[in-house]
Amino acid sequence: MNKKVIKVNVIPLKPGFEDVLLPELTQVIEASRQIAGCLAFDLYRLSEDRSTLILHQAWETHEAQQTFRRSLLEVELTDLLTAYLAQPMRSWELEEIF
Repeated sequence: MNKKVIKVNVIPLKPGFEDVLLPELTQVIEASRQIAGCLAFDLYRLSEDRSTLILHQAWETHEAQQTFRRSLLEVELTDLLTAYLAQPMRSWELEEIF
């Protein structure tokens, strides 16, 4: 049975670069939301630390998430984030239980 797939990334940016990155991320995020099976593709910032972003993705199925993972948008997103990381990004993939 296909269940929703949730992915959460904690993105620690180099301080001061969040305002440079956010306009570039906006286009990638908006395009990613258009992929079939995307339920959510949202970016958050920690209230107490403007340089830590949280990316939340929700996909209808594992296959929908894999479509994104094979897309040029995933490559563009990874390249953008990697250029501004202060330390490695932490990621979790969650599966819906019920």
